[in-house]
Amino acid sequence: MNDFVKCISSIGIIEKSDSPASAQLLKDIEERLNIKFGNQMRSYLLEYGYLAFDYVEFNGANEKQKLSSDIVVNSSYIHEHYPKTKGYIAFEDRGGEDFILCDSQDSVYEFTPAASNEIKELKLQLLDYIIERYNQVKSNK
Repeated sequence: MNDFVKCISSIGIIEKSDSPASAQLLKDIEERLNIKFGNQMRSYLLEYGYLAFDYVEFNGANEKQKLSSDIVVNSSYIHEHYPKTKGYIAFEDRGGEDFILCDSQDSVYEFTPAASNEIKELKLQLLDYIIERYNQVKSNK
């Protein structure tokens, strides 16, 4: 078990896919989106497919939906409507055109086109973002 999986398992994420992505599906998604997954994103998709807790659901991929998985659909959507996002993965849609993106180095960004049309680096890696978001939701209860 790698460090990413150990850390996520320790915080007790409530929901994950029962058919996470395979290595072949990840390769197909990378080709479709013309992106490369970072190590943390790769671990996330292979181990969990997607994660959800309370009102938060992170985009993911699974063997049932394959290239119709939300990480593909949502990334394709933002790439088409906001060309500056090409090369990023749509990791979370926080509503109201507020997107959380991830790059091939697992760095996390926020993109809110209505507010600034800038891709703002959050200075977090994917794992840190997941934990921070989980703690944020937990503290709001």
